[in-house]
Amino acid sequence: MMAGTPKFLKQFADQVITRGSHVAILDTNVSMSYETLDTQANQLAHYLISQGVESGQVVAVSLVKCPMLFVSLLAIVKCGAAFVVLDTEQPQSRLALIMAQLDQPFLLTADAQGGKSTTQCARWIRLDQWVAASWSVSTPEVQISEQDLAYIMFTSGSTGTPKGVKCSYGSLDYYLSELVRQIELKETERYLHSASFGFSSAIRQWWLPLVQGATLVVATPFQVQDTQILLGLIHGRKVTVVDTVASVWRSMLASKRHNLSDSCLTKIILSGGLFTAQLLEALRLNKPQSTQIYNLYGQTETLGVSLFCVSEDYQPIGEYVAVGRVYAGTQIAIKGASGETLVDGVAGELWVSGEQVMRGYTCESENVRVIHRDSDNRRWYKTGDIAQRLSECAGSLQILGRMDYQVKILGVRIETAEVERALESCSEVLHAVVTGQKDATNETRLIAYIVPVTEQKRLSATLRRKLRSMLPESMIPARFIALTALPMTINGKLDFSALPDVVWESSSEQYVAPVSEMECSVVNVVEQTLGLNRVGLRDNFIEIGGNSLLAMQVVTRLNEQYRCGLKLHNMIELDSIADLAGFIASVIGEEVDCATDGEDGWL
Repeated sequence: MMAGTPKFLKQFADQVITRGSHVAILDTNVSMSYETLDTQANQLAHYLISQGVESGQVVAVSLVKCPMLFVSLLAIVKCGAAFVVLDTEQPQSRLALIMAQLDQPFLLTADAQGGKSTTQCARWIRLDQWVAASWSVSTPEVQISEQDLAYIMFTSGSTGTPKGVKCSYGSLDYYLSELVRQIELKETERYLHSASFGFSSAIRQWWLPLVQGATLVVATPFQVQDTQILLGLIHGRKVTVVDTVASVWRSMLASKRHNLSDSCLTKIILSGGLFTAQLLEALRLNKPQSTQIYNLYGQTETLGVSLFCVSEDYQPIGEYVAVGRVYAGTQIAIKGASGETLVDGVAGELWVSGEQVMRGYTCESENVRVIHRDSDNRRWYKTGDIAQRLSECAGSLQILGRMDYQVKILGVRIETAEVERALESCSEVLHAVVTGQKDATNETRLIAYIVPVTEQKRLSATLRRKLRSMLPESMIPARFIALTALPMTINGKLDFSALPDVVWESSSEQYVAPVSEMECSVVNVVEQTLGLNRVGLRDNFIEIGGNSLLAMQVVTRLNEQYRCGLKLHNMIELDSIADLAGFIASVIGEEVDCATDGEDGWL
């Protein structure tokens, strides 16, 4: 039980005393010691308190990912308040939806420009108006209870709008205590912070190294998007712990420039999705010999449920690696369709109860749907995950998939209903349904089946452009398939099995072969990156299986070849491979004949 100060804050304070000069945070430009981090956070905390920030208050933070972001978040924690990190790359309309769900929040920005992210905040605090030297370096005397709100993290919402998950200091303290008990870090360790603060893994990557005296190595969003740059950072900064999703691990294993085997990795941590037996085998073949592999399981709503330390002789039962035994004090139940508890070996919906379960959502209607209280008044979170107990296996809990239509794209949790609502708000769309399907590289992609109001050219490009003003890039469908009507069952429900399959290569009807040397070169790079046999000039990179990680690989290779200054957003926003070749040609002064645009296919 907490007594005024969370255990994790006390552990951090102990590190400041014993390892004050040791590097706490390291990025490309800044090396910050434990003492400096603590001092700056204390000074900022006193300033925030003078502005009215206290326990129970919420501070929305609009800062780029850098050491000052971590100073600011630590300062808010020292005030006993709660933070919400705003992703500055998200559309302003979505940020406005997030701010509207907060109760009279403060807004912390670097300067006047930062306030443009939202207008729904009357209490604005700017870091450029804070004079650090004017404030005390002592730790603020603040009492924090385990019920106090620590942060709110927004995820995709099943009602069509983002929903905020409220986590208390007691839940955070419990989770970190369990992690420290099972993942021991030495002060010489360097832990990569690669997650966005839209993921609960960002909390783990922040605090797990700092409460144990290790160094946190900050990776910017740009570095995470480019696998080659990320691997260069891991090697160059001698990172020992990398904690990321399966899709990033697969991308790193595919690199031909850097090998994991000659890195300094001591720990490989996977979370945020299903960990396949195939990926485990690939990691075992490519990791340094003594590196330990961990599989973590949890949700934003639970922080964490279980951890599996994968032994060298472990062999998965079935397609997926088990997620281990639950943390001490956590209860789980496997439930059938009628709410009955199922026996070992039988798959059903996983329910979780324990100190780490969230306080609730910012949207009350969502709480009713997923929170259940039993006869002992224990709160259970209904995860929506299909799971089974494996009584004969060291990793006794195994996750098998989802019961609903929630999908994960590169580790990002997406409720398809939110994408469908955005699509149906477009004047061009009458009806829409969005599903997750595997592409040629076995990654899950969003597919939008739409019934347009009228037949029209360039519908995909139009919808993609409109959606970017409403949704983050991870929620933009990879493919838009126009239908005359959505297929229905005899009972009047949507017939998902009758939706047409997606073909990731060029169709014979729209294929246009490259002609010029430039076009052939660009097509060749795209084919190699996506593992496709045929890519045409009319093809859209995203629609034939591309994603942000693969796009950065193409950007890196084309920039190496042509020194053309190609950016990730160019790859994402250009409509076709012909446009991509034309862009490069315009930069280097070469002429190409770009193919004419094709029309969207109708089924």
